[in-house]
Amino acid sequence: MPSKHTILVIDDDQKLCRTLAQILRRAGFSVITAIQLSQAHRYLYLRSFDLIIIDSNSLDPSGLDRVQELHCLFSSIPIILITNFPLDDPSLTARQIGVCSYLVKPIDPASILACVDEILVHQ
Repeated sequence: MPSKHTILVIDDDQKLCRTLAQILRRAGFSVITAIQLSQAHRYLYLRSFDLIIIDSNSLDPSGLDRVQELHCLFSSIPIILITNFPLDDPSLTARQIGVCSYLVKPIDPASILACVDEILVHQ
């Protein structure tokens, strides 16, 4: 879905952050990256985003609480969570923390783009 949608990617792994950004840019999205949650907050207050993609590993041990906090502050922006492990009860947990969708690593470009397209089409 090539578009002018702007996506914020939050991941403390700079290599993965660059890779995600590259995949999304090649698909026609505008992408801003942040390697720290504090940096992401600054971007979110300064500009408009259509979607947030956040890696749970980039957060401290209370990571899901941080995602929920992010959702509370910016509730109009859908969030995709990337995680190493499946959530215990995906639909319940995702709703509780304010995540539209989640992907379990390893993830391939087609899965990322399909998830992003599905969310942005229904926005």
